Amino acid sequence: MTSRPRAPATPAGRGRTARKLALQGAILLVAAGAFAWLFFGDTSFGQARRVSLARRHQPVVTGALAPRPEFSRVTVGVTTGNGGALLILGSVNTAGDLEALHRLVDGTDPPVKAVYAVSVDTNP
Repeated sequence: MTSRPRAPATPAGRGRTARKLALQGAILLVAAGAFAWLFFGDTSFGQARRVSLARRHQPVVTGALAPRPEFSRVTVGVTTGNGGALLILGSVNTAGDLEALHRLVDGTDPPVKAVYAVSVDTNP
């Protein structure tokens, strides 16, 4: 028994394979984009991820504020606002203290946005 030699591939056969690969590539790109949007976009999954990042960074900011008496009335929390962020709230004595607070928090390199609700006391 001898096997028959295969016929060479026709150009039409190669065209179908190329179209099939192009379609699979397009589907893969759409799926990857949807996955990225789901976890990094403005969705509940993205918000949960950013809230988790903020919770892990909260002790870092709290530790940086603790030795500074000018920030004794400032607390650090986490908010779902802005898609998940650090929440810095309280009061300070001067505008200079408020600027120093911003620099200190920014210096901890937070992985999410920091939202400030800090007032400057007119009567400390």
